[in-house]
Amino acid sequence: MTMGYSWVDRDPVVALVEQLEAEFLFRSVDPVKELLGITTHRIEDGVVVSMRKDLNGWGNRALGFTSVTESLVERLLGIYTEEVVSDATLQFAPDLLPMNWRSIAARYGLVIGAEDLKLIARIDRTQVEVPETTLRVAEVAPAVEHADFRSFAAWENDEMIALGNLFVLGDDGLLTTTTSLQGRRRRRAESAVAAAVMAAARSMGCRLLVAGTAAPGPDRMAPSLNNLLRLGFEPAYVRSDWNWCALAQ
Repeated sequence: MTMGYSWVDRDPVVALVEQLEAEFLFRSVDPVKELLGITTHRIEDGVVVSMRKDLNGWGNRALGFTSVTESLVERLLGIYTEEVVSDATLQFAPDLLPMNWRSIAARYGLVIGAEDLKLIARIDRTQVEVPETTLRVAEVAPAVEHADFRSFAAWENDEMIALGNLFVLGDDGLLTTTTSLQGRRRRRAESAVAAAVMAAARSMGCRLLVAGTAAPGPDRMAPSLNNLLRLGFEPAYVRSDWNWCALAQ
């Protein structure tokens, strides 16, 4: 069995990005655990989430680990098997994959999936320019019980057309992907909401803000990526999903 790389050899930015995303996932599902049949685990230094009522195919994920080994993969898939989950996604930072990862993936039926581009913005050094828009952009009623979460939205009249979230952990923050309704893509709603999140992160003392979006490809447009780049984000690394399906075993 080949051991994964140790956290002591890692790029600190990659480690931070992975930690922020894992903590965001772990904490954000807490209020809706019972409603959606969610179970959460802390395994080693990572996070495992299983969702029996997975409505969008994105609820069963494991991420945030600082070492990847065959025994870890076996343990994670054992959890999903015990909890009668039909499919799951393992998200490991690329710098942690051992040299024999392809053979491990094949042995356990893991199939490479989507690629996610991780970006960072050093907002303590970046001047945030709010894009011009006719939309109303404001903070959604703050969650008093969760001071580390804040949400911002863009409205056209009384209709919310874009939403962005900020999760703060220590001196750093995570901007989750903002979405715009179809037909409203050219209103600069996503950019305006992301800029509001960045301004809030700076006001809370964050030094670094992390975001993620689908990695661009030859046949895939990347409007969300372009928006983030215009706001001062810089690409950090690409992480691949590794998908598992119980029926394929």
